[in-house]
Amino acid sequence: MDVRCPGGHAAEGGRMRHRGCSSMVGRDRPAEPQEDGAAVPRPSKRVLMGTVILAAWLGWGFDIFDSLLMNYVAPNAVPTLLGIPLGTPAAQSATL
Repeated sequence: MDVRCPGGHAAEGGRMRHRGCSSMVGRDRPAEPQEDGAAVPRPSKRVLMGTVILAAWLGWGFDIFDSLLMNYVAPNAVPTLLGIPLGTPAAQSATL
């Protein structure tokens, strides 16, 4: 398998890392051919794991923000949506 980096350098021993080439393509990560025939490396597992952890962390953060915002807005929004006057005992029981 003839693997070349985007700079056109040939791989040595299945892996390559040349001065001026920031990509690294190896036997464990085969390159995806482009229309012009140049090899484009796939992201490493470490990069993919970091992306998944970042997405999970952001999702958790938005969930917490959403729950805090709901607690802030609910005392006015729920009675208004139900057509109950604000500040009455019925509005308070509907909110809780």
